[in-house]
Amino acid sequence: LLTNFTITDVVFSNAYLSSTDTSKEAEVNCTVTNSTKKPTSITVTGPSGFASTFEGTVHGVHTLAGKFSSVSSDSSMTCAIVYDNSPKYTDSKNIEVVQITPMTSQTWSGGSVYFTVLIKAVSFNVNTDITWFINGKVLPKGATVTDTYTTGDQLKSVLKVMGAHKDGQVDMVLGGMHNSSHINLTQTLDYYFIGLKKVIAEKDKSTDVVCKLESYNGKTTPAITITAHHGSVKDGEKQGSGTNATLTISSVKVDMTTTCTVVVGSTTLTETSTISTYKFTQTINGVAAS
Repeated sequence: LLTNFTITDVVFSNAYLSSTDTSKEAEVNCTVTNSTKKPTSITVTGPSGFASTFEGTVHGVHTLAGKFSSVSSDSSMTCAIVYDNSPKYTDSKNIEVVQITPMTSQTWSGGSVYFTVLIKAVSFNVNTDITWFINGKVLPKGATVTDTYTTGDQLKSVLKVMGAHKDGQVDMVLGGMHNSSHINLTQTLDYYFIGLKKVIAEKDKSTDVVCKLESYNGKTTPAITITAHHGSVKDGEKQGSGTNATLTISSVKVDMTTTCTVVVGSTTLTETSTISTYKFTQTINGVAAS
C-alpha cells in the first residue's frame, strides 16, 4: 500500500463557464503532486464523456487534462486516483454555469477607487475561487476585497484600492487559472486626483485660486467647477475648461474657503481649502499710519 499519499496531493478545481459561452466546453485538469510514484490511474468523470487531451508526468507532477462537452447547466465532477492495490482516492468539484456582468468602471469615494463584479446564478458561495489582480499582482498593499453572497442566488465582489498612485490594469479571475475553465474580467485603473493648491493672500485684495485635475488620461471630458465662500455667502464661481479652472476673488475675506468639484463620468471628486490671509500695516515712528 502507498502510505504517504493523501488527498492534499491532488489539485482539482471547480470549473466555471459563462452562460453566454457558446462553446459549452468545460476544460478540466486533475494533477497529483506526490512524486514518489506514478499513479496506476487517474480518472475524471462528470456530466458527459470526458475527452482526454493530455495524460503524463512532467517534473514529478502527474496530470490528466481534458474537457466535457455540451455543458449547459450546473453539474458535478470527480477525479479518482488509484495506486496499485491502495484504496481509491477521490475528489469532487463543481462545474458552474454563471451569469457574470462586466467589471464596472472605477468609482472614487473617500480617496479610494472601487471596482465591482456581480456573479449571478451561483448555487454556492464562490468567493474562495475569486482572485483579484492589480498590474499582475494578487491584492498588493492597499487593496482589499469585500464579498457579499446571497444564498443560491448571486455574489457581489468589490475591490477597494486605497491610495492608488499609478495607472494600470485590474483583473478578476473566477476559477483556477491553471487547472480548470475560468472566467477573466479586465478593467483599466486610471489614477487621477484634484490639485487645489494652498493659497496665501492679502486681506481685502484680489487673488487667483487654481484647481487642476492631475494625472488624468481618460477619454471622458471632465466638468470642473471652483467656488469661493465666506461663511454661507458665495463669493464667486468659475467653470473650468478641460482639466483646469481658475477663479479670481476680488476681495479676500478672513476664513474664506474654496471648493473644487470635478465630475468624470459617474465619479465626483471634491476638495476644499481655506485661504490663509495676512494684512500689511505701515507704521511711522511706531504709530500705525492711517
